[in-house]
Amino acid sequence: MSGITVMMVVMNVTLLAVPPLTQGEKSQLEAASDYALLDEAALYPLLNNAMAWEMGDESGAAIPHYAPIRQMPADHRGLLYLIEGKLARRRPMGQLARPGPWEGKLEQWVVRWGKTADEVAVVYLVDPPQTVRPNRNVRLVARFYKIWQHSDTQGEPSNFLTFVGRSTSMIRRDNGGQSVSTSVLFVIVLALLVVYFILRSKVLRRGTISSRHLSITRRRQHSEERRVESEEDESDDLLPEDPGDALAELERRCEQDRVPEA
Repeated sequence: MSGITVMMVVMNVTLLAVPPLTQGEKSQLEAASDYALLDEAALYPLLNNAMAWEMGDESGAAIPHYAPIRQMPADHRGLLYLIEGKLARRRPMGQLARPGPWEGKLEQWVVRWGKTADEVAVVYLVDPPQTVRPNRNVRLVARFYKIWQHSDTQGEPSNFLTFVGRSTSMIRRDNGGQSVSTSVLFVIVLALLVVYFILRSKVLRRGTISSRHLSITRRRQHSEERRVESEEDESDDLLPEDPGDALAELERRCEQDRVPEA
């Protein structure tokens, strides 16, 4: 499989849509009771669905308009939303009535999306990151669950919009810097690795061809030098055909080879 093919496969996996709720999960979710206990049967299809999501996937998530959701919660139940705001609080959830793969990891995140204290979204994450602290700007995908009513220490009730998701989709810098999506970073790093290996393969192939060419050139050069030397040796050994001239040539060579005495 080529590097480009591998990159396309990984990008397709990364961009897969969040798996839809099955008909059975939808029917179970429709039985949710607003302003009632959080832990009820309608919660579990959302938890199970969130466990199957791709990390950092935002496909199909819509920007929430919180007022209509609060006015008609049943019409928005189970819909996928992209929630952005400042993390006000996070805390682990205790054991639910039903066990599941989220045990020990499920957390409640309170995300402040507006300026007032009641402009918050309560999101339950089945696989939250451990490095995100309060007061960080976060962005996450979650399905709307229901309106949950909770009373404070003075017994005053408050109504919260609750959602269920998997993890943070993106963490933004508090200083207004650009957001960095984990899925986008993964694709960029993978693309760079693919390009690196393709270029490296080409360089090695060119280096091998150059080495072979240099070796062949050197062999040809060496062969040519030996041929020239052989021709010179042969020309040196030849004597004139005339006997007199041949004898004179031999005497001349002897004179050249004779070493003068000291």
